[in-house]
Amino acid sequence: MERRRYYKEFHNLTDYGFPEVPLFGAYRFDKAIEPLHIHTHSDFEICYLVEGRQNYRALGRDYLLKGGDLFITRPDEPHSTGKQPQEKGSLFWLHLMAPKKNRPFLGLHPHFSADLYSMLSMIKEKCFHASPAVHELFERIYAQLPMPDTPSRKITMGNLLVSLIIEISRCGGKPKRVEDRNLNKIIQFMNEKVESKINVPEMAEFMGFSVSRFKARFRQETGMPPAEYFLRLKIAKAREFLESDKGNVGDVSLRYNFSSSQHFATTFKRFTGIQPSSLRKIKMVNTG
Repeated sequence: MERRRYYKEFHNLTDYGFPEVPLFGAYRFDKAIEPLHIHTHSDFEICYLVEGRQNYRALGRDYLLKGGDLFITRPDEPHSTGKQPQEKGSLFWLHLMAPKKNRPFLGLHPHFSADLYSMLSMIKEKCFHASPAVHELFERIYAQLPMPDTPSRKITMGNLLVSLIIEISRCGGKPKRVEDRNLNKIIQFMNEKVESKINVPEMAEFMGFSVSRFKARFRQETGMPPAEYFLRLKIAKAREFLESDKGNVGDVSLRYNFSSSQHFATTFKRFTGIQPSSLRKIKMVNTG
């Protein structure tokens, strides 16, 4: 399928012979857009970030994805991007329904359906790094969408979907990398200190790294410098504070250690695209 430069697509694979995949999506954004608000699905949702970075929130935790990462939510599990926007980048995602009794599943005989689905159910981590094969399989499924409706296409897509679930399950079963544990540790530290004024040397000291090594490792894992990540976190928390009507722009600039209300407003608009003073109006429209 010819790929446009910027796009967002939705495909119901019921139309391709796979009712257990009611949604297969792909997007490429050239700029950040509004946050993805809290929602649920009755199915598993699997997101694969091809490139860019993206924050997701589920079960009270934030998960920062970088290119090559997977994020999985279980049926009826509330999730969102938190207060973060949907970032510039490229992503594949799909919804997978549970197999129905005595019915084929992704082209498999019903005897194997429960086994395949249980492989996905046994993944404990919500966010983990994918193998190159996962990316290739998503691309190959996407490439089948415009192909003529023939038995060959259905067999090919079924094989690719089964291979994708097996490969994702294999990746999700691997022990968590030391790098992932370190990233979770520093992000938790930043969340605890979000109302404070900490600098990169203090972050590096907390992690037991030199400043140069810490900055390089953090950027490698997140795609951004630690100072920018911490600032984005402050803005996300500040937005949540303002939307709760607990205070005004002056209050929040003091609470989150911005040098002035103007500095906060300028930084807020740079990361969200709107003025903090507009939040109340937006909230009224959304709840209208």
